[in-house]
Amino acid sequence: MMEGKINCPCCGLEPKHNALWVLESIAREYKAKFNKALKINSGMRCEKHNTAVGGTKNSAHLEGLAFDLHCPTSQEKYLILKHLFQIGIQRIGVYKNFIHFDIATDKPQDVVWYS
Repeated sequence: MMEGKINCPCCGLEPKHNALWVLESIAREYKAKFNKALKINSGMRCEKHNTAVGGTKNSAHLEGLAFDLHCPTSQEKYLILKHLFQIGIQRIGVYKNFIHFDIATDKPQDVVWYS
C-alpha cells in the first residue's frame, strides 16, 4: 500500500506509532481511490539526513512525527487533504509535488502553508 522509506535512510530510526497510524489510514484510502500505492518522499530523519535534504532545524521529521507524501496531481492532493482534515490533522504543508503533514503538538496548530 506504500512505497518509499518511512525510516531514516541513514540510520534506520523509526517514526512514532501515532504518525504511522495517520499514514496507514491515508494509504488505505489512496489505494482504494487510485488503485496504486501511496509514495512517501520522506519520513523519519536523523539530524544528519535532515541537514542533507535541507530540512528545518526544528523539523517534526526529526521527532518521527512527519511525512511528505508524493502527490503530483490535483486529484491526489484533494484526496489527501480531505482525509487529513477529516481526521483532525492540524499541521499541513502543500507543495508542488507533495504534501507534508505532521502531528507535532509543540508547534503552531491549525495551520496550512504552501510553497
